[in-house]
Amino acid sequence: FYDYLKHLKEMEFIANNDALMADKGFLIEKELALLDLQLNIPPLASSARPFSESDVNLTRKIATHRIHIERAINQIKCFKLLKRKIPVSMFNCINAHWFVAAMLTNFQDTLVKF
Repeated sequence: FYDYLKHLKEMEFIANNDALMADKGFLIEKELALLDLQLNIPPLASSARPFSESDVNLTRKIATHRIHIERAINQIKCFKLLKRKIPVSMFNCINAHWFVAAMLTNFQDTLVKF
């Protein structure tokens, strides 16, 4: 993962102070800090303290962006390349299949119209 992000940074697809969005529980802040990247995760709720107003606002802001991420993932899942059953013998290259489907969906209509 770190090498992949490092490569994206070298290719100038990501820049200093860019941020990655992740679910709660992803403990990758140190790795991202080495690349001068930030991590956006929803604040963690606990029974000891309620959400502050800033936590609520941050959660809403992240949720509005997360909708677009969920749409992109759904677009990849619906790609015909992944519709068929994948034999167990090909499980070692399942990540490559997902990557190809993700890259090919980039040629489809945009999810967010500006």
